[in-house]
Amino acid sequence: MITPMKGFTMKKLGICIIALGMTVMTYAQEGKGLYVSGKFAFFTGDAKWSGKANDGFFFTDGDTGKASNNLSGFTAALGYRFSPKFRCEGEFAYATKGSTDLMTFMGQLYGDIPIKNCPLTPYLNVGIGGVQYASDDHFQHGSGGSKNLSSVCWNMGVGCSLAVTGGLSIDASYRYFQTGAMKYTVDFYGASAAECDIKLNSSVFLAGLRYAF
Repeated sequence: MITPMKGFTMKKLGICIIALGMTVMTYAQEGKGLYVSGKFAFFTGDAKWSGKANDGFFFTDGDTGKASNNLSGFTAALGYRFSPKFRCEGEFAYATKGSTDLMTFMGQLYGDIPIKNCPLTPYLNVGIGGVQYASDDHFQHGSGGSKNLSSVCWNMGVGCSLAVTGGLSIDASYRYFQTGAMKYTVDFYGASAAECDIKLNSSVFLAGLRYAF
């Protein structure tokens, strides 16, 4: 399970997202475009690693490999619409399978493509933020393996929303999601530490609802 990491910047990211939310709420009081959204999310892809050290047991310099990384979960976001074509969100996502957990805090930017007299609105999306990742299934060795990994992450995608009634819309989208290198280390019962870089590459399928106030 994911637990807080000493010295990690997730706290700073959380503070930034809270500040963004307060700013959005302030604008909403002036009659601007506040909205909330919730989606189911399915991540399918790989966790890839490359060795950085040689301890005689595990990773060697230049050693590479990958493991399947299929997770399901949800996203929750607070957003603000600047215009009929542009909006932004502060988004939290959590996905899991077995003892593998993924958590992200991201800022998302959307470009909507309104179609005249049509309830369907295609859009493009880019986002950046931070990720925490834990997987005893793939990367557990001895008694000293690091449990929680962290890095920056980004995504880009496409989607479409369907206006239902009032401010309610049905939303479906696809994203390509990637993380930066996450440092994984292991100390096998006192043996010298081994280290590798781990990166996640995933296709993410999302479906849910969006409500504009």
